[in-house]
Amino acid sequence: MSYFCFLGEKVMKKSYMEYIELIDKMFSEKNYTKVLKFFTTDYKEYDITEFEVLWVRIWALSGLNRVEEAIEKLHDLIVEKRYWVLEMITEEIEIDAIKRDDRYQKLMEISEQNAKNFSYKKEGKYEIFTPKNTDENTKLLVFLHGNYLATEEFSQIQKDTVNSIGSRLKGEFIVTIPYSSRIAPSGQSLWYDYGESSKEIEKHLRIIQDEYKIMPSNIIITGGSAGAGVATEVALNNNIEVNKFALLIPHIPKLKNNDERISNLRKSEFFIYSSTNVFCMKYANKFSEILTQNNFKHVFHCPDGYGHFIPPEENLLDRTIKYFKFSV
Repeated sequence: MSYFCFLGEKVMKKSYMEYIELIDKMFSEKNYTKVLKFFTTDYKEYDITEFEVLWVRIWALSGLNRVEEAIEKLHDLIVEKRYWVLEMITEEIEIDAIKRDDRYQKLMEISEQNAKNFSYKKEGKYEIFTPKNTDENTKLLVFLHGNYLATEEFSQIQKDTVNSIGSRLKGEFIVTIPYSSRIAPSGQSLWYDYGESSKEIEKHLRIIQDEYKIMPSNIIITGGSAGAGVATEVALNNNIEVNKFALLIPHIPKLKNNDERISNLRKSEFFIYSSTNVFCMKYANKFSEILTQNNFKHVFHCPDGYGHFIPPEENLLDRTIKYFKFSV
C-alpha cells in the first residue's frame, strides 16, 4: 500500500507494483474489455500517472481492434498533450490494423519530434539539456546523482531518460546534471562531503541562472540518495534563492533535530520520495518528522515494492512537477 503524507495527513492509494501486476494479468488473459473498464473507474485507486492511463487505454483499444478510437487516443497523447512514445511493437496484441492506418505513421513522426525538445551539451563538471526556446517562464531542474555511479554510465542513462521524457516537460524545463569533483579510484563520482559539495552546487547554479536568467521560483533541486543529501544541505545553507526541493530516497545520516539551520527550511517546499523497504527510509522519516514538527510545507510519498532504486523516472518526474504545480 502506498500513501501520501501532507503534513501528517495520510491519503491511501494502492501501490504502483499492485497496478503493474493487475494490468499484466489482464493483458495476459487478453481481457481488453476489462482493461478499458478499469481505466474508466478503478484506476483512481492506484498510484499511477496520466500518461499511463492514456497509453494503456490505447493498447486495450488496439487489442479490441477498435482502430478509430485507438488512433483518436494516440492523437490526444502525442499531439494534444505532446507526450513522446515508442513505436507500438508487440507479439501479444493484434495491432496490424492500426499500424496500416496512414494516421499512425504521421503520429509516430510527430512523436519523434516531441522527443527532440532538448539540445544536449557537456561542459566541465556538468551536463545540460536545454529546450529549443527559453524565456522568462523557463524552469530549471537540477538533478544530483547518487554516489558510486560511474560518470559515463550515468551520462548515457540520464541522457536517454531526459530525452524520452522531454515532451512531458514540453520544452519548458532546462535540465542540468552537475557531477561531484571528487572521483573515487574506480572512476566513480562521489559526493564525499555534503557541506563542500553543496558549495559546488551553489556555484554551478549561479552560473546557470546568470546564463539563462531563470527566476528562483522556477527552480527545483532534486537528487537521489547522496544527491538528495547534498540537496538538503543546499536548503539548510540558504545561500541561494531556491525554495523547491525533491529528495529521492534521501541519504542524510548527519541531520540533527537541533541543527540551528533548520529554521532556514521554513522558506522551502519539499517533495520527499522513499520506499518502505530501503535503509534510507529512516532518514526520509526523520526529515519528514522535523518538517512536520515545525509545520513546514512538504509531501512525503513512500510506496512499497522498491529497494534503493526509483521507479520509472517519468512517473517520479510527473509527481514532482505536479506537486510543485508547474503547468506542463
